[in-house]
Amino acid sequence: MDREILGYSIPDQIGSLRQFGPLTSPSETMTSPIVLKIGGSLFDLPGLAKLLWTEFERFPGQPRLLIAGGGPAADVVREWDRVHPMPPQVSHALAVHSMSLTARFTATLLPQAQLVTTMAQARSAWAVQSEAILILDAANDVLTAEDAQLLPANWDVTSDAIATWIAIQLHASHLVFLKSVDRPNNASWQSIADHGHLDPFTPGLLARAPELVVDWVNLRRESVTTIDLPRTSRKDTEE
Repeated sequence: MDREILGYSIPDQIGSLRQFGPLTSPSETMTSPIVLKIGGSLFDLPGLAKLLWTEFERFPGQPRLLIAGGGPAADVVREWDRVHPMPPQVSHALAVHSMSLTARFTATLLPQAQLVTTMAQARSAWAVQSEAILILDAANDVLTAEDAQLLPANWDVTSDAIATWIAIQLHASHLVFLKSVDRPNNASWQSIADHGHLDPFTPGLLARAPELVVDWVNLRRESVTTIDLPRTSRKDTEE
């Protein structure tokens, strides 16, 4: 039976989501996708569409998936929650829905890309066109995972953790964080989170994905840094 949160239908997929690991096994014929996550602070950047397309072109011939952060829309939910305290599941579900808005905004900037609303739709699109560039509205998948208690329904989980979790689910080879700031030099994942550049939940997720290559791009400066940090230290596995 389907469930409903804030009027959003949540498919009864809990049995298939019980394990933390990837939702499905990788296809023997499908190339591992590239997951790019754009921070919501970048939505006021002039020429954003061109910059995003340049990032896509760094990975020619590969399936690519863009996830948009909530940005100012999520900040509105934070302010509502401060003024009108809500149960964590409710406020976080509203914040997740803000990513639906930004996904659709990003899709208007990139008409060459295809908007999908589940990871299953993404796999189907890549089965038809392996080089397809997709934009994911992640709300359905995230709320399903939270309902299964695979992701916490609180403010420790933001779009960074959501993008990381999706990259793991899809067996991505690369995860690209598109940010407004440079990566702190020689910093652990936990230190980067402590400085507010990642959410508190992301370091633990990355510690579970040692095969995932992570790039950090300051899109405002068009600088690219590939991160090769220890993933198994005590601090990196804390959530």
